[in-house]
Formats: sequence, structure tokens, C-alpha cells
Amino acid sequence: MAWVAALPSRFSLDSPAGGILLIHASPGSESIPLLPNRDPVALEVFYRAHLLERGQTIVPLASAVDRLDETVVICGHTHIQWQQREGANLVLNPGSVGLPNNSDPRAQYAVLTLPRGDWQVEFRAVSYDRDRAQLDIARSGMLAAGGGIARAIQLDLARADNTVWKLVMHCQQHAKAAGFPGGPVIPDDLWLQAEETFF
Repeated sequence: MAWVAALPSRFSLDSPAGGILLIHASPGSESIPLLPNRDPVALEVFYRAHLLERGQTIVPLASAVDRLDETVVICGHTHIQWQQREGANLVLNPGSVGLPNNSDPRAQYAVLTLPRGDWQVEFRAVSYDRDRAQLDIARSGMLAAGGGIARAIQLDLARADNTVWKLVMHCQQHAKAAGFPGGPVIPDDLWLQAEETFF
């Protein structure tokens, strides 16, 4: 945990075609994601994953990257593959190797190349033995130690439908209905009660 806590929240690399910025969610936040606001097909994946609600205001991607020194921004957080060019910037999310949220349970990643001085992105998805992964989770003790989140992760391995986020939202709604005023951490007793009605 100490090693993870010591990792930088952003990391910049040099390249022949400008800097590459690696971040978790967005340049100014660990939890507010960048979104492909001009791509309705990509946004539909966000709606199906319950990461966006219909009618929700989507911040233009340009406003998040227009002041950056780097020309490529690689973000994560949503576990959904997408790319969008914004002026001189290329912004992309390579997806997730272990918990994709786009209904494709294969391990997903991206390859970034620079042919003829212009960045190109190739999204890839690789099949792996998910039954073995499920067995490894069961044998590891993670299900017993990790509670509902671990069970949701195990379901996500099979379905790639953002079960973890659905669990979090369910627990937040349960806590609010029980009178919890809100905050970053739901009390354990309310979380455990909500888990019982989720699974």
C-alpha cells in the first residue's frame, strides 16, 4: 500500500512528437474522468456502463486539455477504450486489462505508434482464461477479505458490465435512504446492509 500511495498522480514522458501525459482520470482530478464528448458512439458505451446519465452535461474535452504542454494524454478511470483528437492533442483511454466496462471481457489495451510523425492508436483486446482467473480469485482468499467489492470484481471478470460501480451506486442510495448525510466514506454497517440487497 505504501508503494501504491507513493506513485505520482501524473507522469510525463518525452517523445520526438511532444510530451505524453499519463493520468488516472483527468489533469485536475483523480475521480472526474475525461470523456469523448464529440463521439456519440463512444458515449453510448458510457451510458450502457452507467457512467453517464442521459441528459447529463458533458464537459468539452478541449477545455480539459487546451492548456497542457503535452500533445498526447493517456487517461484511465472509466475502463472504456476511446480516442479523440482535440486540436494539437490526442487524448485516449486504453481500456482495462482486468475490468473493462464495455461488455467485452477480454483484456484490453492500446498500442501508440508514431508513423510519419503522426500519432496512431490501435486498440487491442486479447482473450485469456477467465475461468482460471475466477478460480485464482476464489483460491486467493480475496473474496473473503475483499467483501462485496471483491465479489463485484469477480462478476465483472465474467460480464465486463461495471458491476463494481453498480454496487457503489447501490450502496450510496441505500446509505442516503438510511439518513446518511453523504461524504466520501459510507459507514461500514450501511455498506454491509446494502451489499445484502445487491447480490
